[in-house]
Amino acid sequence: MPVWKEVELLVNDERIISPGVCDFKSELFQQLFEAAEVKPKANQINLASCCVIPPELSEFANQNSILLLTHNDPAGNELLPSEQLQQVLSRNMHVWDGESWSLQWVARYTYMLEGRGIVRSKGFLLAAERPLRFGD
Repeated sequence: MPVWKEVELLVNDERIISPGVCDFKSELFQQLFEAAEVKPKANQINLASCCVIPPELSEFANQNSILLLTHNDPAGNELLPSEQLQQVLSRNMHVWDGESWSLQWVARYTYMLEGRGIVRSKGFLLAAERPLRFGD
């Protein structure tokens, strides 16, 4: 997982203290946990997609001292639908350069004051791509 490798670098540089993931289902979370050098410390689950934490995820978390948290942020495609992505890009570059983009992934981050549980900053990172086109 290329994004997690970047997270591990930030942990090793002491820029992140407690890395976690969001909306990972049990199987994917366990795969990441087993493959990662720096283990995720938390998995946030969207309340809209899950009223009850799956028992296998809860058991795995308990066995590995992982926090299971909840959130109610919109899902990636709901957070920034393709049409809105096109509009934002078109407003900030030549209209042709803003066309045909598709959202690949969204990563949410939360920066909390150490030992206080206060959210200092929260935001999203995203990756988008589009096919290259050459003069018509």
